[in-house]
Amino acid sequence: MEKMIKSEGKNLITTYSWFNDTAVIEEFLYSIDEIALNLPEDITLLGLGSSVGNLDYAVKQHLEEKYNKVVRMTITDRYTADTVKREGVRVLDVENKSLPFTDESFDLVIARSVTHYEKTKEDENSVLTEIKRVLKPNGIFITEAPFFSNKNDVELLKKIHSLVSKNMNLKTYDELVSLHKEIFSTVLIAKKQPSIPLKTEKTNFNKRYGISEGDSIDTEITKLISAYRTQDIASVWSRDNDFGWTVNFAILINQK
Repeated sequence: MEKMIKSEGKNLITTYSWFNDTAVIEEFLYSIDEIALNLPEDITLLGLGSSVGNLDYAVKQHLEEKYNKVVRMTITDRYTADTVKREGVRVLDVENKSLPFTDESFDLVIARSVTHYEKTKEDENSVLTEIKRVLKPNGIFITEAPFFSNKNDVELLKKIHSLVSKNMNLKTYDELVSLHKEIFSTVLIAKKQPSIPLKTEKTNFNKRYGISEGDSIDTEITKLISAYRTQDIASVWSRDNDFGWTVNFAILINQK
């Protein structure tokens, strides 16, 4: 495969709702169009921890139907039986920091909001390094990843999530791009407007983590947000007895 040349005109950000599968898949397919002609006719595809496999299947189908590619797909996550049966693809439940594949096994790796769930930058680096290891020379890694407006937002949201024992490697946009540039030789970022960021509110956050109204964690989160009101906070809000935040997402196209 010929090496893809970086286009300065594509250094853009894309944002949309995490829970809108149609928007996520549409953005990924635009990204696939950016690199499809650089992929071989017979593609080995790895879908890394992408929910129930809808995105992986859409990418596979897009490459087969629009570009007449032959796609052999492996997915690594706990997928629904219907998805596995429908696709007949290889499905593995694995540790992302130690992928059970030989070096240079895949032409294309895709991931949807996966690597930031690692607890530290070092852990996320390990996952990205593993992805690079299993990519073939000039192979492509496309990922959707969240970012926040500034470091105060990141610091506050890390503290909020630590209260529910959910440590994540959250970051600003610049930190996100820098992390990927440390690992991959080429980073392209694709964008499609208008943007629809993910909005998390108190009710769905508390439901997700089993927090009751007025309990100690609920009260502590409210206090944390109030303590940051005098600082430059762009993503997190609170009013009366309610709180929430907005998450932006970028799609990054990386090349080994």
